[in-house]
Amino acid sequence: MTFLYAAYGSNLHPVRLKSEDRCPSAKLRGTSIITGRRLTFRKRSIDRSAKCDVEITGNSSDELRIAVFEIPKSEEQALDSAEGFGSGYHKDKIQLTIHGEDLTAKIYLADEDAIVNDAPYDWYRQMVLLGAKYHFFPNTYIDQIQSVESKIDHDESRALRKWKEIEQMETANNSVQPTP
Repeated sequence: MTFLYAAYGSNLHPVRLKSEDRCPSAKLRGTSIITGRRLTFRKRSIDRSAKCDVEITGNSSDELRIAVFEIPKSEEQALDSAEGFGSGYHKDKIQLTIHGEDLTAKIYLADEDAIVNDAPYDWYRQMVLLGAKYHFFPNTYIDQIQSVESKIDHDESRALRKWKEIEQMETANNSVQPTP
Protein backbone atom coordinates (compact mmCIF):
# COMPACT_ATOMS: atom_id res chain seq x y z
CA MET A 1 0.00 0.00 0.00
CA THR A 2 1.17 3.49 -0.88
CA PHE A 3 -0.12 7.03 -0.80
CA LEU A 4 0.69 10.19 -2.73
CA TYR A 5 2.24 13.11 -0.88
CA ALA A 6 2.31 16.71 -2.17
CA ALA A 7 5.53 18.37 -0.98
CA TYR A 8 6.04 22.13 -1.20
CA GLY A 9 8.56 23.04 1.53
CA SER A 10 11.86 21.47 2.52
CA ASN A 11 10.55 18.04 1.46
CA LEU A 12 10.49 19.21 -2.17
CA HIS A 13 14.03 17.92 -2.35
CA PRO A 14 14.32 14.11 -2.57
CA VAL A 15 17.52 14.13 -0.48
CA ARG A 16 15.56 15.64 2.41
CA LEU A 17 12.43 13.53 2.01
CA LYS A 18 14.32 10.28 1.48
CA SER A 19 16.49 10.65 4.57
CA GLU A 20 16.45 7.66 6.93
CA ASP A 21 14.23 9.39 9.50
CA ARG A 22 11.60 10.34 6.90
CA CYS A 23 10.63 8.34 3.83
CA PRO A 24 13.64 6.48 2.39
CA SER A 25 11.43 4.55 -0.05
CA ALA A 26 9.70 7.62 -1.53
CA LYS A 27 9.51 7.74 -5.33
CA LEU A 28 9.05 10.99 -7.24
CA ARG A 29 5.94 10.83 -9.45
CA GLY A 30 6.32 14.32 -10.90
CA THR A 31 5.54 17.96 -10.27
CA SER A 32 2.33 19.90 -10.49
CA ILE A 33 0.98 23.44 -10.24
CA ILE A 34 -1.98 24.40 -8.06
CA THR A 35 -3.50 27.76 -8.96
CA GLY A 36 -5.18 30.06 -6.47
CA ARG A 37 -2.64 29.17 -3.77
CA ARG A 38 0.81 30.37 -2.88
CA LEU A 39 3.80 29.33 -0.84
CA THR A 40 4.33 31.19 2.44
CA PHE A 41 6.73 30.89 5.37
CA ARG A 42 4.25 31.38 8.19
CA LYS A 43 3.83 28.15 10.18
CA ARG A 44 5.13 28.35 13.76
CA SER A 45 7.79 25.74 14.47
CA ILE A 46 8.98 24.32 17.77
CA ASP A 47 12.49 25.52 16.82
CA ARG A 48 11.29 29.17 17.04
CA SER A 49 11.23 29.87 13.33
CA ALA A 50 8.71 29.87 10.50
CA LYS A 51 8.20 26.90 8.19
CA CYS A 52 6.30 26.66 4.92
CA ASP A 53 2.55 26.74 4.53
CA VAL A 54 0.06 27.12 1.71
CA GLU A 55 -2.06 30.24 1.57
CA ILE A 56 -5.31 29.93 -0.33
CA THR A 57 -5.67 33.21 -2.23
CA GLY A 58 -8.31 32.39 -4.83
CA ASN A 59 -6.26 34.50 -7.26
CA SER A 60 -5.72 32.50 -10.45
CA SER A 61 -2.36 34.21 -11.02
CA ASP A 62 -0.99 32.72 -7.77
CA GLU A 63 0.66 29.33 -8.22
CA LEU A 64 1.89 26.75 -5.76
CA ARG A 65 4.50 24.42 -7.19
CA ILE A 66 4.62 20.96 -5.67
CA ALA A 67 6.48 17.69 -6.06
CA VAL A 68 4.40 14.54 -5.72
CA PHE A 69 5.95 11.47 -4.17
CA GLU A 70 4.59 7.95 -3.84
CA ILE A 71 5.32 6.69 -0.33
CA PRO A 72 4.70 3.32 1.34
CA LYS A 73 2.00 3.47 4.03
CA SER A 74 4.56 1.99 6.42
CA GLU A 75 6.51 5.30 6.26
CA GLU A 76 3.54 7.59 6.87
CA GLN A 77 4.07 7.76 10.64
CA ALA A 78 7.68 8.90 10.16
CA LEU A 79 6.48 11.59 7.74
CA ASP A 80 3.76 12.67 10.19
CA SER A 81 6.38 13.00 12.90
CA ALA A 82 8.84 14.92 10.70
CA GLU A 83 6.07 17.25 9.53
CA GLY A 84 4.70 17.98 12.98
CA PHE A 85 1.30 16.43 12.31
CA GLY A 86 -0.90 17.29 15.27
CA SER A 87 1.53 20.00 16.42
CA GLY A 88 0.67 22.84 14.09
CA TYR A 89 0.05 20.92 10.87
CA HIS A 90 -2.99 18.92 9.82
CA LYS A 91 -3.43 16.70 6.77
CA ASP A 92 -5.74 17.47 3.91
CA LYS A 93 -6.24 16.12 0.41
CA ILE A 94 -5.49 18.03 -2.74
CA GLN A 95 -6.53 17.35 -6.34
CA LEU A 96 -3.79 17.71 -8.93
CA THR A 97 -2.69 16.58 -12.35
CA ILE A 98 0.61 14.93 -13.30
CA HIS A 99 1.34 13.97 -16.90
CA GLY A 100 -2.36 14.36 -17.74
CA GLU A 101 -3.49 12.06 -14.92
CA ASP A 102 -5.85 13.42 -12.24
CA LEU A 103 -4.67 12.38 -8.78
CA THR A 104 -5.41 12.98 -5.11
CA ALA A 105 -2.51 13.55 -2.73
CA LYS A 106 -2.06 14.20 0.96
CA ILE A 107 -0.77 17.62 1.90
CA TYR A 108 0.18 19.12 5.26
CA LEU A 109 -1.28 22.55 6.02
CA ALA A 110 -0.74 24.84 8.99
CA ASP A 111 -3.45 25.01 11.64
CA GLU A 112 -4.96 28.49 11.97
CA ASP A 113 -3.56 28.89 15.48
CA ALA A 114 -0.05 27.99 14.24
CA ILE A 115 0.25 30.87 11.76
CA VAL A 116 2.84 33.45 12.80
CA ASN A 117 4.65 36.47 11.45
CA ASP A 118 8.23 35.21 11.75
CA ALA A 119 11.16 34.36 9.51
CA PRO A 120 12.55 30.94 8.60
CA TYR A 121 16.09 30.00 9.46
CA ASP A 122 18.54 30.59 6.63
CA TRP A 123 19.21 26.85 6.32
CA TYR A 124 15.48 26.07 6.01
CA ARG A 125 14.93 28.66 3.29
CA GLN A 126 17.98 27.24 1.48
CA MET A 127 16.48 23.73 1.60
CA VAL A 128 13.23 24.98 0.05
CA LEU A 129 15.20 26.92 -2.55
CA LEU A 130 17.30 23.88 -3.49
CA GLY A 131 14.14 21.78 -3.79
CA ALA A 132 12.66 24.29 -6.21
CA LYS A 133 15.89 24.31 -8.20
CA TYR A 134 16.06 20.50 -8.21
CA HIS A 135 12.69 20.40 -9.98
CA PHE A 136 13.61 23.24 -12.34
CA PHE A 137 10.77 25.45 -11.16
CA PRO A 138 10.66 28.81 -13.02
CA ASN A 139 13.12 31.53 -12.03
CA THR A 140 10.24 33.76 -10.88
CA TYR A 141 9.22 31.10 -8.33
CA ILE A 142 12.82 30.59 -7.22
CA ASP A 143 13.27 34.38 -6.89
CA GLN A 144 10.18 34.58 -4.65
CA ILE A 145 11.69 31.99 -2.29
CA GLN A 146 15.09 33.70 -2.37
CA SER A 147 13.50 37.04 -1.47
CA VAL A 148 12.00 35.71 1.79
CA GLU A 149 13.81 37.27 4.74
CA SER A 150 15.53 34.64 6.88
CA LYS A 151 17.39 34.59 10.18
CA ILE A 152 20.45 32.83 11.56
CA ASP A 153 19.91 29.75 13.70
CA HIS A 154 21.84 30.31 16.93
CA ASP A 155 21.67 26.60 17.80
CA GLU A 156 25.07 25.94 16.24
CA SER A 157 24.94 22.14 16.36
CA ARG A 158 21.52 22.03 14.64
CA ALA A 159 22.62 24.58 12.05
CA LEU A 160 25.78 22.60 11.33
CA ARG A 161 23.75 19.39 10.79
CA LYS A 162 21.35 21.20 8.45
CA TRP A 163 24.14 22.82 6.41
CA LYS A 164 25.74 19.38 5.96
CA GLU A 165 22.41 18.10 4.66
CA ILE A 166 22.31 21.10 2.31
CA GLU A 167 25.71 20.08 0.91
CA GLN A 168 24.18 16.70 -0.05
CA MET A 169 21.24 18.50 -1.67
CA GLU A 170 23.60 20.73 -3.66
CA THR A 171 25.55 17.68 -4.86
CA ALA A 172 22.29 16.07 -6.02
CA ASN A 173 21.29 19.28 -7.83
CA ASN A 174 24.58 19.27 -9.72
CA SER A 175 23.82 15.82 -11.16
CA VAL A 176 20.14 16.20 -12.13
CA GLN A 177 19.05 17.06 -15.67
CA PRO A 178 15.76 18.71 -16.65
CA THR A 179 13.14 16.37 -18.07
CA PRO A 180 11.88 17.30 -21.55
